Amino acid sequence: MESTTEIKKAKTLAAVPADDATLLRLLNATQAAEALNISQRQVYCEVREGRLTAIRIGTRVLFRPSDIIDFVESRAQGAKR
Repeated sequence: MESTTEIKKAKTLAAVPADDATLLRLLNATQAAEALNISQRQVYCEVREGRLTAIRIGTRVLFRPSDIIDFVESRAQGAKR
């Protein structure tokens, strides 16, 4: 029999459209740094400066893939000026 937590998780995931299910995977700072081809220290600097959105869960700092893409697009637009 499924626990209450498992049932709640299944209902939450069922509410997310299949195409958006991949957006639930969060990246840690190391993965974000690799994706951006910058150092982990620079990732934290971008968060501190408010240019990169992070999600804090406990002591972990995590990143949505969509926020990584938004960061890259905003930097590309800034370079065009």
